[in-house]
Amino acid sequence: MSLQQQEAVIEYNGAEVTPSELVDRINEMGFTSRDKSSPYEDTVIYIDGMTCMSCVRSIQVYYTLNINCE
Repeated sequence: MSLQQQEAVIEYNGAEVTPSELVDRINEMGFTSRDKSSPYEDTVIYIDGMTCMSCVRSIQVYYTLNINCE
């Protein structure tokens, strides 16, 4: 949540709620909100075994070249 930027990053279960529903719920509280998401979905993945920046870079390069992820 960022007061200065007037935005929030919300982790949610896509099987239970959509971004549109999240926006609607915030609007129902009296705020004006909109979805700033890109057409891509974000997800958080926990990865054991990364011990250095070289590990991080290897994963980033692999996903960028092979799976079209950012």
